[in-house]
Amino acid sequence: MDQDYSEVTFRVKTQNIILKSYEDEFSFPLRRWQVELILLDKDNKETDINILSTCTFVLHDSFKDNKRSIRKPPFVIQETGWGEFDIKIVCTLAHNAGSFKIIHDLVFEDEAYNVDYSVQVPNYIVDLRNDLIPFYDIPEIDDSYPDYPSDIYRTKNILSLDEDEITNFVQIILDDKAVQSEIDKFDRTKPFYTYLGQFPKELLNALDSYLQDKKNKRNQIPNYLKSIDEKRTI
Repeated sequence: MDQDYSEVTFRVKTQNIILKSYEDEFSFPLRRWQVELILLDKDNKETDINILSTCTFVLHDSFKDNKRSIRKPPFVIQETGWGEFDIKIVCTLAHNAGSFKIIHDLVFEDEAYNVDYSVQVPNYIVDLRNDLIPFYDIPEIDDSYPDYPSDIYRTKNILSLDEDEITNFVQIILDDKAVQSEIDKFDRTKPFYTYLGQFPKELLNALDSYLQDKKNKRNQIPNYLKSIDEKRTI
């Protein structure tokens, strides 16, 4: 498995009881049912850990307000009905770590049943890793950087740019065809690192020219100050 992700297991627990039966063999009994989402640990034991920020249960269109969002445990819904259908469970991970979707089959063959679903979650988000480490064997992440030579001159000039100038600086990089080609090779859901030392010489020249131009403009003395200075020397 990709070391940037770990596989965790969520259990969907379903229960139902019959509220009312009908003598008519063509009528289905009315039931009260419940569906709950729970995170398991590495030994498939239920935990009370919460790594979700929201959980939305999307029911059949025949239900009034068929989208039920829950922001804290327990992630459980209860309803009354007679029909079986697929429930879409859309979950957002805590710490802005992404989202996932489960399609759960609501059936009434048994009064209670559990279904376990595997979900991949990112390892590279520190807070999420810390939440999961007590319950899962989370692999170490190699967050080391390649050994590129220091570039103090460019770094100082970049740090002196304002917000708009930084945006333009980044756009110059993104407009480079070689850079675009490399970016397209990476999964957009994963962290992406790049270094000035990796850029083509032509791009570095363009960036240096942009930085020098902004530096010159910052060092340029306004005309009204020049006039004041000239009067003082007369």
